[in-house]
Amino acid sequence: MMQSCLCSIKSQNEYSIERKAIDVSGRLGSLYDASTDNFIDQTSIQAFETKLLHQSSICRILPNYQSNKIINCLKEMNFNDALRQSILLQMIRPSGVSRLINYNQSTNQNTRFLYYSYRSRKEKLSITAGRADQIVASPSGGTCATHMITEILWGIEILCVIQ
Repeated sequence: MMQSCLCSIKSQNEYSIERKAIDVSGRLGSLYDASTDNFIDQTSIQAFETKLLHQSSICRILPNYQSNKIINCLKEMNFNDALRQSILLQMIRPSGVSRLINYNQSTNQNTRFLYYSYRSRKEKLSITAGRADQIVASPSGGTCATHMITEILWGIEILCVIQ
């Protein structure tokens, strides 16, 4: 699992969003278009601070969902509305635990969803609003990027469907 905090390259405070990563190829400094949920430019920056996290695991049994409402399970795993909508509209390809959306077996009152999440460390890029160009050069030919990845929470997520 990689969870990213995407901060706008325009204004850090007004346009900050936190988004669970589906595409794990993004790195600190990568440019992102929130309207299409896709990376524009995948840069890797080495100048960042790392912090180890403590007491950062979750293990729980999620509510039973009927097959036609399984998208609600993603909400229980902290997928925000915009990301769930992008998955439903097939704007992005689900991977990891989000592949639950492709689960085609019937569910019933005996079905259980066991969810485990563990976060091991946080990487943060220190950047001031309006100063992104000092860290990452804009791609040649301009860009449609709306945000830049400035923080990543590293860890794993596991989802087991028990029937």
